[in-house]
Amino acid sequence: MTASRHRVHDGASPVPSPQLVVDFVNSMACPGCRVDDAFATERAFARWSLRHLPDRLRADGDFPLPRLRRLRAATVELLRATQARRAPSLRAVQVVNSLAKLGLGPPRLAWAEGSWTLARPPSRRGRAGGPEVPIALAVQELLCSPLARQLRPCQGSACVHFLLARNRTQKWCSPTGCGNRARVARHYRRTRPSRAR
Repeated sequence: MTASRHRVHDGASPVPSPQLVVDFVNSMACPGCRVDDAFATERAFARWSLRHLPDRLRADGDFPLPRLRRLRAATVELLRATQARRAPSLRAVQVVNSLAKLGLGPPRLAWAEGSWTLARPPSRRGRAGGPEVPIALAVQELLCSPLARQLRPCQGSACVHFLLARNRTQKWCSPTGCGNRARVARHYRRTRPSRAR
């Protein structure tokens, strides 16, 4: 199996950081992390956006939760397809492309022969949108950048979150959450008394 290749064409305007993409998908409910869906209600989303969105991306009284949930599900599908080096759902690609198009004209994220490509006219300006538009742009940029190779699913028990690994040994989405629970479980297995036969 050959490694996926990632190429970016035609340059790009500044978009949010790759870590925002990971924070965005990690807003979903996770039994391993013992957290609820951060987009379940407007109040939950407001709390999440204060922690994770730059000021310029926060919606003023507008909570586009259905679009954000749809983009999040599509992004999770694209990340999992990238990890498995398989063709992603065409619908998921269309969701990301349609939202990104509102921001910078008609970009095209495409998967072909194990590789993501991104074509975007450098000078066109699109229509304004809510936070889902720059997040969709960030998803495109991340998938087509070398950083995509650092995307990993968390190895925590029952965890469905992702991480952008800074080194080869990083395994958990949170060192104080999944990482700490894994260390506690490992310590328990090493130190528990052996059962009498």
